[in-house]
Amino acid sequence: MDNTNSTATATAAIGEALDLLGGDSAVAEMLGVRPWAISKWRKRFPPSRALWLAEKTGWRKTPHQLCPDFYPNPLDGIPPSRIVDGEVIAATDDVQPPAGGMKKDSKMARHGLREAA
Repeated sequence: MDNTNSTATATAAIGEALDLLGGDSAVAEMLGVRPWAISKWRKRFPPSRALWLAEKTGWRKTPHQLCPDFYPNPLDGIPPSRIVDGEVIAATDDVQPPAGGMKKDSKMARHGLREAA
């Protein structure tokens, strides 16, 4: 295995995973840490966070993609309930409107979008 290529691929996957979750600040808020701590993951990712990050992305990024040295097989670390016929079944992006409607100062309200009646 070409370690340089796998490192570059993992670095890209980590960045994509962080971006899927809303960026460094959003991930930092999830973990209760400062954004600079998460920004360091883009250069040096802690392998102990691979499963957490994969799960938070709905398995769109797998532990193997995020940390191939610790999860050498493509299906390593993925719950059996997420594997069908040797393929990973990612969670859907089923976005629901906020419960209780929108606040007047919400981003959607500011852009003139209204909640469906």
